[in-house]
Amino acid sequence: MDRIFINDSQPYTQHKAIFFNQSNIIVYANKNSPYISFQEGFEIFKSKIKDIFINNHVLLVGIDLPLMPNNLCIHTVKSFLAHAEKKDIDTILRGIQWLTWHRKYRYCAQCGDEIQHTPDSFQKTCNACDAAFFPSLSPAILVLIKKGSDILLARGPTFKPGMYSALAGFIDIGETAE
Repeated sequence: MDRIFINDSQPYTQHKAIFFNQSNIIVYANKNSPYISFQEGFEIFKSKIKDIFINNHVLLVGIDLPLMPNNLCIHTVKSFLAHAEKKDIDTILRGIQWLTWHRKYRYCAQCGDEIQHTPDSFQKTCNACDAAFFPSLSPAILVLIKKGSDILLARGPTFKPGMYSALAGFIDIGETAE
């Protein structure tokens, strides 16, 4: 995931984009597609664009809510996902989760300085104290396997001797549980 600064966005005018306003998605009123041409969206929302990231040749754009032109409408991401095409769901989820994390986590928890996105990664770094920050992983499943009075536990390669854990799985930004 790479950040694109507004002044550097000219080479991306032919890309498709998904425009988000906090937990909402902005789409064409007459289509069931999350994609808007970046060039058209840029012309409409230019002064309201806050953040632009690129993920697999799709621009993920965070904006302040402007007045909507008649050909666009706004939906909550949750309501739009209910009828979105399966091929678009991962990109929409990755976009909303990434932009939300980027918007909410701007300052270092160690020293209070502003943190910066690290190119080609999900990491943000504080230049003042060198602290690194990553989006939270969400626990998705925790399993306890029993056979009689025994239970199955696992060991990670970094565990201290004698330390075991229940089996668990996590969801990263943009992943779904299936």
